[in-house]
Amino acid sequence: MGIGIVFCFMEVNLIKSIERSGLRGMPMDENVKWVMSLFPSTYCAFEMVNVLRIFYMLLFNISCLISIVFIENEGERNIEYAKEIKKNGEQIALQLKALYKK
Repeated sequence: MGIGIVFCFMEVNLIKSIERSGLRGMPMDENVKWVMSLFPSTYCAFEMVNVLRIFYMLLFNISCLISIVFIENEGERNIEYAKEIKKNGEQIALQLKALYKK
């Protein structure tokens, strides 16, 4: 969620900086200049924002994939613990029956 907010701020800064430099002649922010240097000079602001959004979605999907593949699922672990507890309870019940039979 946090990365989406950062990307949203980057888009807003890009558009504001382009507007400020075009309308008022103010210098562009260095970060915006760096981002704009990644694109050909023929791209307009709309195209840059769209390409950045595609890139952000790619990064988000990769991070989700990594979390699904490499991070242990707590729900599955809890199910395994519950199965083990049930099995242990059944064994205790059988042992108690055998103990009190005598």
